[in-house]
Amino acid sequence: MRKLKKIEKITLVAFLNLLLILIILWLMEKRPNRDYYIPKGYEGWVMIHYSIPDTPPLEKKDGVLQFVIPESGFMETTSELDIGWRRDRFFWQTENGVEEIPSSVQIDGEYHIYIHRHKYYARSHMGIVKGLPVGTDTILWDQTKITKENANEVDYMPGKKTLEYFYVSAEPKSIMFNPPENLKSIAIESTQSRELEE
Repeated sequence: MRKLKKIEKITLVAFLNLLLILIILWLMEKRPNRDYYIPKGYEGWVMIHYSIPDTPPLEKKDGVLQFVIPESGFMETTSELDIGWRRDRFFWQTENGVEEIPSSVQIDGEYHIYIHRHKYYARSHMGIVKGLPVGTDTILWDQTKITKENANEVDYMPGKKTLEYFYVSAEPKSIMFNPPENLKSIAIESTQSRELEE
């Protein structure tokens, strides 16, 4: 059996160290897996609002967070949104129990899905900005920073993400499917030096 050359040993040790670092980083970012239970036949936006006081915390079953989505598609929880590596599963709630929603199905040789536009947002507090006095410089409960320079302009830095949105189709739709506008959405991703509309 041939002995490894010095450069080969160095390369092997470097590779193993890199692999170990990647595994450690992955484990550090690992978050609890999540199961979503959606009423059978529901079609529309699902909206989950996190960090809402006086609302139920998320339950865990065998270490997996449980999301039981009501008929309205709107859910609030006092639990915090924890973004990172995890496994999400989706289920239809039926009278006889639950059935798993497949991640994708093939129709005429193309992949179709049930869950669309799964995203996370920071909550918008722009609705309260007009009522704030000029000179306000504050940080809200979700770390949103608002500085009102004058009556018509505000510096607005969104805080941590506390909103989760995704669209559910009752039948699988093309990956390119564009859901209808989410009329109940109060989410924004970034706003700075925003002029206040009259």
